[in-house]
Amino acid sequence: MAEPHHTAPPSSEQNRKVIRGKISKTIDRFERYPLLDIVWDQLIRRLMQRLAHVYGVSVEEQVMSKDILRFGQYMEDLPYPALLCVFQAREWHDLGLVVIDGGIAEANLEFLLGGDAEAAFDPEPRNATHLDKALARQLVNAVLAELGEAFTGARTEIGHVTMQCERIETSPQFATITRPQTPVFLARIQVDIGEAGRSGQIDVLLP
Repeated sequence: MAEPHHTAPPSSEQNRKVIRGKISKTIDRFERYPLLDIVWDQLIRRLMQRLAHVYGVSVEEQVMSKDILRFGQYMEDLPYPALLCVFQAREWHDLGLVVIDGGIAEANLEFLLGGDAEAAFDPEPRNATHLDKALARQLVNAVLAELGEAFTGARTEIGHVTMQCERIETSPQFATITRPQTPVFLARIQVDIGEAGRSGQIDVLLP
């Protein structure tokens, strides 16, 4: 009598691949939302002038990536150090997140406080101070003002959207705006400030 054939149970790695495949199929492609392309393009054009006025020097920007991903995935890969602004879109009764990295935080100290932009740049991570948070709030509110105008400019039917920073956090656990499995729209903006080589990233997330 032939021996019964036994199928080996799937390994844990195989199970993870299947789960990841199912999850990825439930996340829409960014290309399905052309309005967001218009919004991000308008945001970049508006920020070029707004941040040049804020910093008092020339500013160059470009969108490094536009994507849809799980909120938990983004938070797991969050770069350190970073300042996280939880903001509210009042008319939508929803929350969003703006994240600025250490490069932008250091540039804030130099340019917004009138420091020497030609001085040696210290890339070492450090704990954020109350001053860092105050300067970050000033910058983020400028970004959010232009983001709200970008949505209105992209489609007038949207109407006016008031977006305002509610709080600045340094720990991801205090910057949760939705469930880990919720898809979020992400725009990552590279910002180059002045001629001294100061640069950093600003991430904008919308559930």
